[in-house]
Amino acid sequence: MVSIFDIFERTCVPECTGYDPDDPFLCESCQNSIVEAECYMECQGSKICVKCYSDEEQRVGEAYPRIPDAVAMCRITGEFPVYDQSLEFKPTRDEYEMGNRTSYSPRAYDCHCRHNCTNYDELIRTLGKHDAADQVVYRAVRDRIDDLVNEGIKRSNTREVAASIRADTRSFASF
Repeated sequence: MVSIFDIFERTCVPECTGYDPDDPFLCESCQNSIVEAECYMECQGSKICVKCYSDEEQRVGEAYPRIPDAVAMCRITGEFPVYDQSLEFKPTRDEYEMGNRTSYSPRAYDCHCRHNCTNYDELIRTLGKHDAADQVVYRAVRDRIDDLVNEGIKRSNTREVAASIRADTRSFASF
């Protein structure tokens, strides 16, 4: 079993620097005060007490049995469009900063395929973004969906190349 230590950056600080008894440092999970001498953990930018951290680690461990079922439910739900490199465009940095985020690039194409040609959105809809156990399942689903998208794109491009070769062969045969 992989520990939460392998998934999230962890820092254990033996005492809270700048501890002020009038303004106690609160655990971001349970909202209890973390006393000066207590160690706390930092996970994804959140500072939590050791008890909450060990509870979270246990929850992450309990998420692992959910992974095979979640991965098995990953499906291709539609045809992959062929990527046309001649149509590729990206906004400039200034355009992007002004709100124009529309692009046609390999990365945007992969994103389109993930959201429109698989059941990715359906599978992640109920997963919490700030729940460590759900993030373990999310990572497994995302990796499997990305594999399916890459396989689907390869098949789609292979069919396109084969059709192009057949068309070239027909036009060559007409001479």
